[in-house]
Amino acid sequence: MAVALAGGIVAAACSSSGPVGIVGTSLSAMGTQITLTAVYDPATVSNASVAQPAYGHDYVATSLSVRNLSDSPVDLATMYRMSKLRDNRRRDHVPSPSGTVTECQRLDSLGQLQPHQTASGCVVFDVSTFSRPVKLFIKSSPQVSWAIRAGVIQQEPKGAAAI
Repeated sequence: MAVALAGGIVAAACSSSGPVGIVGTSLSAMGTQITLTAVYDPATVSNASVAQPAYGHDYVATSLSVRNLSDSPVDLATMYRMSKLRDNRRRDHVPSPSGTVTECQRLDSLGQLQPHQTASGCVVFDVSTFSRPVKLFIKSSPQVSWAIRAGVIQQEPKGAAAI
């Protein structure tokens, strides 16, 4: 009985989550096709940033390419706010409200994505220096997520300078 109950709980937990991809995979959510193209850890803090990571933390930037598949505009600021990053210590992080990085432009600063157009930008998270990102979520219906393996995380690109 305990085994059957545990199996039912696992099945229920698995069935409530949506599609899962890896870096480079495109998933559909919010009327768009979203591709997680890169993960930067640590991301380079822009000199123009009004915020800095907390003490003992770094910014992690998840770079997304978003294609609007619908006939209506999509608000990229909403997509930014609906994102969540999980680290290897099973802590969840919400996007930074004001941090900027040199690797890419913040997704929420791009405004409305017009029908059948594509835009690229980052969601920026403030994460402990001693943690590593393992999963990116977009809390839409259905929720979509990407597993982040250690080997795909990029550090500061060669020649990058704070801007």
